[in-house]
Amino acid sequence: MVEYIPYPKKPKTLPVILSRDEVKALLLAPRHLKHRVILATLYATGVRVSELCQLQGTDIDSQRMVIQVRQGKGQRDRLVMLSPDLLPLLRRYWKLYQLQSWLFPGHRVTEPITRDGVAHICKQAGHAAQIKKAVYPHLFRHYAACRIMPGNEQNTSNDAPYTLSYAA
Repeated sequence: MVEYIPYPKKPKTLPVILSRDEVKALLLAPRHLKHRVILATLYATGVRVSELCQLQGTDIDSQRMVIQVRQGKGQRDRLVMLSPDLLPLLRRYWKLYQLQSWLFPGHRVTEPITRDGVAHICKQAGHAAQIKKAVYPHLFRHYAACRIMPGNEQNTSNDAPYTLSYAA
């Protein structure tokens, strides 16, 4: 009788990497401002999808140029950098939608957007941008974590994920 059969190991593959033009097309593809801001926030901050969904307006500190992520992975609070290019877009979005609490509300204003909703937005944007590669929310996290953003060759070291305390 066999007591233990180990699961086969999953192959470790490299993440999908988009070219500079593909990233630009992807960020400009959504017609709705909310969808553009969601993609731009994922790209500029590198937050996890679940963290993005839980962001509130009070989490953005424009004085210190940081976004406070509350109860992220491992139930830890942390700060992420707020890009100077993202701030005007967030302000325009906030004023246009006159939001109460959630930065990205779902179908009901009292509830945040779901992870599936963000995934759907990414998929739609990839389709609209005519990108043949799979587009999913975690794709943007690879750029921020590894510092391999298109056009940014200043930090391509293998220890970049560790300096950012990256844990997928």
